[in-house]
Amino acid sequence: MSVFDIARQLGEALREDEKYKTMVETRKAFEENGELQSRVREYAALQKQLQEKAGTQHPDTREIEDLQEQANRLYSGIVGDPIYAAARMAEDEVNEMMNAINNVITYTMTGTLPDSCTHDCSTCGGCH
Repeated sequence: MSVFDIARQLGEALREDEKYKTMVETRKAFEENGELQSRVREYAALQKQLQEKAGTQHPDTREIEDLQEQANRLYSGIVGDPIYAAARMAEDEVNEMMNAINNVITYTMTGTLPDSCTHDCSTCGGCH
């Protein structure tokens, strides 16, 4: 069995993990929420506008402050939305799991802990 076969098996096992399934479900809910997506697009447009206004030779500071205020309110509404928060938390958990898996692989291969080891075993999948 090659390392690529083992990697495929690991990928299949990860796809069946509850954390991954939760991430897929919450990401789908986020992407399918029209109101939330509208706010995300509006925020992106405001950010682009801010960059354009700030990049002019003589920026209107009052206009920039107003746009920044609007963007901040919109951002707070987005990140405070329970659908966004659930998707973000699920994604963070999968990223932590993937980092822990990479740490185990690195430790197994090299016998040394990766730089990302926190020495707090509650954040780790196990390497020592």
